[in-house]
Amino acid sequence: MVDNIVNQTIEGVVTSIIYKNEENGYVVFHMLPDGQLMDICVTGTAGYIETDDIISIQGHYETHKKYGEQFKADVIIKQLPKREQDIKKYLIKNIKGVGEKTATRIVKEYGMDTFNVIAEHPEELSKLSKISLKKAKKMAEQFSKLNMSRQEQMFFIRLGISDKQIAEIKKKYENDYMKKINENPYCLIDDISGIGFQKADNIAKLIGVPEDSPFRIRAGVEYVMEQAAVLRGHVYLPYEELSKQTEKELNTDEKSVRDAVESLINYKRLVNSDDNIYLSKYYRYECECADKIKRMMKGRSAADVSTIRNRVISVEVDNNKTLDESQRKAVIEAALNRVMIITGGPGVGKTTTLDIIIKYIEKYEKSDIVLLAPTGKAAKRMSEQTKREASTIHRLIASMGDEEYIDTDVIIVDEMSMVDISLFYTLLQYIADGTKLIMVGDVDQIPSVGPGLVLRDLIDSGVVPTARLTKIHRQAEENHIVTNAHRINKSMMIELNGNNKDFFFSNRTTEDSALATIIKLYTDIYPRNLNISPTDVQILCPMKKGKLGTIELNRIIQHTINPPEPSKNEIKKGDIIFREGDKVMHIKNDYALEWTNGNEQGQGVFNGETGFIERIDKENEMVIVKLDDGRVAEYDFEDTVELMLAYAITIHKSQGSEFPAVIIPVVKSGVPQLYNKNLLYTAVTRAKTSLALIGTEETVRRMIKNKSAEKRNTSLKKRLTENM
Repeated sequence: MVDNIVNQTIEGVVTSIIYKNEENGYVVFHMLPDGQLMDICVTGTAGYIETDDIISIQGHYETHKKYGEQFKADVIIKQLPKREQDIKKYLIKNIKGVGEKTATRIVKEYGMDTFNVIAEHPEELSKLSKISLKKAKKMAEQFSKLNMSRQEQMFFIRLGISDKQIAEIKKKYENDYMKKINENPYCLIDDISGIGFQKADNIAKLIGVPEDSPFRIRAGVEYVMEQAAVLRGHVYLPYEELSKQTEKELNTDEKSVRDAVESLINYKRLVNSDDNIYLSKYYRYECECADKIKRMMKGRSAADVSTIRNRVISVEVDNNKTLDESQRKAVIEAALNRVMIITGGPGVGKTTTLDIIIKYIEKYEKSDIVLLAPTGKAAKRMSEQTKREASTIHRLIASMGDEEYIDTDVIIVDEMSMVDISLFYTLLQYIADGTKLIMVGDVDQIPSVGPGLVLRDLIDSGVVPTARLTKIHRQAEENHIVTNAHRINKSMMIELNGNNKDFFFSNRTTEDSALATIIKLYTDIYPRNLNISPTDVQILCPMKKGKLGTIELNRIIQHTINPPEPSKNEIKKGDIIFREGDKVMHIKNDYALEWTNGNEQGQGVFNGETGFIERIDKENEMVIVKLDDGRVAEYDFEDTVELMLAYAITIHKSQGSEFPAVIIPVVKSGVPQLYNKNLLYTAVTRAKTSLALIGTEETVRRMIKNKSAEKRNTSLKKRLTENM
């Protein structure tokens, strides 16, 4: 046969793959052209095609000396199927999380318009049962990637960019995305979720951006600033410190850093105040928070103090309570001031004081009250203590419009030590100047995970009226958790030789012996003695890594109390196995994650919320988690990065929570600066009924003596005292 060198376009289906070179994408396959009965052999470059793909090829026939007639394809493009049964197969094969049942529902509803709905109107899919809006959007993201040209696919594959990020990039930059990324890949940091400096820097290396590029140095400066905020809680860095850290991080020189800083200041991305460098947002947060607090404080009540005192005593009598003088003074200050703080450790009567404040306001001020806390657990505990509804700050704000104020006369925020400058700023934006704000918290606990020292700065400024409760009440005096917490806070060594059921110490000098004791306490002693489930026991660790860190302890406890079984579905994500029945914690604020609670539906699951995996749906690639407050959230397999096992958690993650029994490993201090008084104090005060310290007396002694609480660069205190 004479070679036919006429170019042709043929459409059909791939019937089998004969050969595929994964490195260069060269492929040999059989294809059945539309309307024909016999396969043809095709060669070309298209490493991404698979059996049953519908494709269009352009090229010409030629005769190979050994293999005979072949079609040499210059262009190979995946095509969308045009029959309903093929559309259904396509969805099942290509879209993660879509199984037989889901695909059938979609095609039955939309028929030949299915692909148009997925691409242009994914929100329509969420009207079908068991398809959330988030899942519908993910389907659209995957579909977008599947229908890119080979050049586009290879571009993104080379750069290691995910389906979700591809969809964001194409939406943000439209047809100019290749040009935009090639010119300045660091633009992705601001514009695309999940791409930080290190990812952008890797992309820059792949496309040949020089290391001394001004784009890189500017992005690196901002990266160092963000790391200082996220990892160390700093609102600002002194210029010299910023310069040295950036030079080291980027392997660059001081002049390049100085030029980058000056440029970023000109672009209003950084602020220089007294040679301290701020990311603009944090500078604005502190300044605006200080201004807002000072405005809110105007207008102290002119009521007679003796009259208020008599009213407070009346409320005490009504509720069969007797406050000590410091508690009564706190209630009086709450009646007099528009902004005030109540602080104190465990057992000093913060809950009782708050209860009387609420009843006083309701009786004499006839005001509406909103109760808030930073986490779901803290809000739930606040509800239980006050017998009133409490919400997380995040959930309340997520339900409001941009121009709204919280519709109430009084706002009370508990666990203020957990509130960072970003959350404080956001909350204050939704509070009208005339609203009364009462903040409650233990200033001696470890500071917020996010940047800032809000509660400490508010108190230390001397500007905000503060009631300090210090007297341990009679019932609390008999509680060794409370008395030892106060001893720790005063840097006094606690007694470790008692046989108290509520606070005991087990001397273990090796990690192996400590581990054995922890497992026995968790699985047997505590559940039996306190009549609780093992998962009501919480292990609190100073660190994530090591034999007694959260990662290893979670693995061991999971295998002990929730081992693999044929009847239990499980998935592996990275080094973590998630199994039906596991105790888990959500570790990232996700305002879009949908949940149901009976007939109620909503969005938003937030950092620190815990629950249990009810079911793992492998067909639809979903993990269904029932949270502690009864809400049920569905996670796509990809979104399980927002979950961690929670049999053991870090002490930082325990803030705002209270547990029936707590176990704290204290064998040795691998990172001395972490093993300090505030960390131990915070861990001890998380226990409600019983606490066990497992380790060495020397480690406990060192922690109590280590007063080096986290030092943070903040200036809220300074802003509050300016122009006063």
